Amino acid sequence: MIELERARYHWEFVFLGANIDAVQTADDFGIAPQCAADFHADGQGVESSFAAVSRAATAVRGGVRLEAASATAVFQDVREDYRSRGQSRRH
Repeated sequence: MIELERARYHWEFVFLGANIDAVQTADDFGIAPQCAADFHADGQGVESSFAAVSRAATAVRGGVRLEAASATAVFQDVREDYRSRGQSRRH
């Protein structure tokens, strides 16, 4: 389904997950790893992840394909927050 939506409608997909392996789960759905990120299920994590989604939407509206290397930069803050505050932390 995701491939069809990409091909037919030029949709872009991102996958953010708290308390799961978001990159693996995204891959299971056919979403590129650079378009996925783990985040902490707290205010700071949600703020960081929603800011990243906003940046992703802005990039797509500007004609950028998220599967390009640009997606890595879009979600860098989310990944850094997740790493810096402990990957194994769960709520």
